[in-house]
Amino acid sequence: MRSRCVRHFFGKFRDIVAHKNRPATLKLDPNRPQNAPKRTKLAPMSANLPSLSPKRRRFVEEYLTDYNATQAAIRAGFSERSAKSQGHRLLTNDDVKAYILAAQAERAKELGFSADEVTLGLLFVAFADVRGLFEVGEDGKTRYRSPEEWPEGLHQAVQGIRIKRLVEGEGADARTFEIVDVRLAPKMRALTLLSKMLGLID
Repeated sequence: MRSRCVRHFFGKFRDIVAHKNRPATLKLDPNRPQNAPKRTKLAPMSANLPSLSPKRRRFVEEYLTDYNATQAAIRAGFSERSAKSQGHRLLTNDDVKAYILAAQAERAKELGFSADEVTLGLLFVAFADVRGLFEVGEDGKTRYRSPEEWPEGLHQAVQGIRIKRLVEGEGADARTFEIVDVRLAPKMRALTLLSKMLGLID
């Protein structure tokens, strides 16, 4: 009888320990899709800023992840039917705008660059001219410029370069030539971000 009680006690103890060490179950927000951008948690703001309701504060956090007011409103808990109008309304609210500007300034400070530098980088991407990658020689043939010869700022718009060498012919008649594949950053994405940062669109 005593042996049975001891076994029962240690069995319960083992169950308690196992439950305590079990990984916590992640509680998913039903308003936030699993593939949504990672939300930026707002750091404590200046006491001079007005207080925001939890829902508006959540909207600011969500908006700073992708600058999409409609999706930010949905993820903050507003209905999908009214999300577009709610997002626009919140972006025109003085208290919300103050929080967004303060959060952007704090983020830029932590990363070590200014909003002007970000804007300039996006301008280079949005208005990059692919013609700057090439030049016409004295013989009338177009050649690819090396990166050192690119116009100022064009390198910021280039995502990657792939060079493929091919051999044509055989023996003494063999000729080697290169195919240069230059991939530019998406212009429309940069234009959209610029327009949102400058308040041209929501």
